[in-house]
Parts: sequence; C-alpha cells; structure tokens
Amino acid sequence: MTASRVSLAMLAAVRETPSGSLARGLSLLAIVAGSPRRGLGLSELAENAGFDKATTHRLARVLVRYGCLVQDEETRRYRLGVRVLDFGFAYLAGIDVRERALPFMQQLAREFGGSVSLAQLDGADIVYLERIPASQWMVSLEMRVGSRVPAHVTSMGKALLACLTDAQVRALLQGKKLQPLTARTITTTRQLLAQLAEIRSRGFAINDEETVIGLRSVAAAIRGHQGSSPTAAVNVAVPSAQYTLEQLASELGPRLAEVAEALSAELGGAGPRTLAT
Repeated sequence: MTASRVSLAMLAAVRETPSGSLARGLSLLAIVAGSPRRGLGLSELAENAGFDKATTHRLARVLVRYGCLVQDEETRRYRLGVRVLDFGFAYLAGIDVRERALPFMQQLAREFGGSVSLAQLDGADIVYLERIPASQWMVSLEMRVGSRVPAHVTSMGKALLACLTDAQVRALLQGKKLQPLTARTITTTRQLLAQLAEIRSRGFAINDEETVIGLRSVAAAIRGHQGSSPTAAVNVAVPSAQYTLEQLASELGPRLAEVAEALSAELGGAGPRTLAT
C-alpha cells in the first residue's frame, strides 16, 4: 500500500511536468515502485505508462544501465534497483533533524517503552524518517523508514498540520476524502480543524486508537530555521490498556512538547506558536 501511494503521488507530479526523457524515465520508476514484488514485464510497463513498447524499452534500458531498475534474466520483469535505495539513504543523510532527534528518541523509548517515531509532512501525508520499535508491548504499528500514511490518522500528522493555518489545511486537503483506518478516525475537515485548534492550544497531539485499535500516541512538532515552518514531528505510541487518555495528556504530552522544543532550539527554530486561523 505504501509503495502504491508513493508511486501515484510521484506519477501525478511527473505528468504535470513537460514531456521528455527525464519525465518519462521518472514515470517508469514510479510505476515500478507501485508494482508487486515480482515486478512488471515490458508490456505491462508500457501499458501502465501509456508509452509504446519501443520507447518503454529504451527508457528501461537506460534505467537498468544506471542501476535504477534491474531486469530478471529469466522472467524479464523489471524491479527497482539498488541505486534507488542509494538516493533514499542520501536524502535521509542530508536531514539534520534525523541525526539530532535520534538521541532524544532513544531516551523517550527508555522512559516509556513504546515505539518512538520521527516523520515529515509531505502534502497530505506523513513520511517516516526514523523509527524505534516498542521494546515492551505486544501491540504495535508495523511501520518502517519511508512508510507513508495519511496525516489525519496520526498524531504526528496532526501535530504538523496544526502548525499550518486553517486556510492552508483546507487547501492541502481540497478534493481529498479523509479515509478512516478505524471506527475512531476522524473523517471530516470540520472535525480535523477542531482537533487542530486544541493541539495549537496545548502544544501536542493525541491519537486515541485512530490508526490502530489498541494503540494510542502523542506527538509534538519540531521547528527549524527560526520557526518558520514545521521540520518534522516526534511521537511515542503505547498500548491503550497501559496508558489512559489522562496519562497521555498529563505525562507523555508535556514530555513530547519538551523534547520537541529542545530539538527546535538545536535546529535554530522556535517552540510551538499560536497561529491565526
């Protein structure tokens, strides 16, 4: 599901650019990224891209040459190559917040025993930059670095959206349906904006089983570069059976806000601020 969401977003962006070899090559990568693990054959790839076979074969051959695609010698199907992973690692290595946040995340993991994550806003989704799995609890959310999730179903997403104005949030969500993951997930922009107002007031976001039943989380946004925009958000996820909402609000929330403020200061940013809606 994650690869599919990434590939669709990338493909839409590519198709808005002028046509050319680079744009067409990127569209092939996006399509292969969203394909099953077995990969795609030339005919399938051409059909999905809307190119003729000759053009598709020429572009794929170049991508194979540079390690962005690999072609199975037996099945002749194309899959992503290791070079794409290099790009991803290079991107992560260039994110200062990830390196700065890791010691704080390790401390939070020791304190609460839950999973600790770091994510960045990308459109109406969040993308995981770092994650420390839960050490004590059986209930957990299976996410990896690079996983993509709709912002409205997560505490990190809502903490990041709360850094925007209501007008910016409406523009970001225009034409999008807020799909639920559980019966507790908010599904309207009106509900979301009401929650964002509360988050701005208290300085952290709470997720009450909106992503996975049996799991609650708290998140706070990290700012950088003089606090102009949210750089990322950090959260702690714990089992609902172990932590009440009151504990999240009185214990975990203030601690997450403290960590986010410390990280914001290290990155040259400011702590939480109140926005006009």
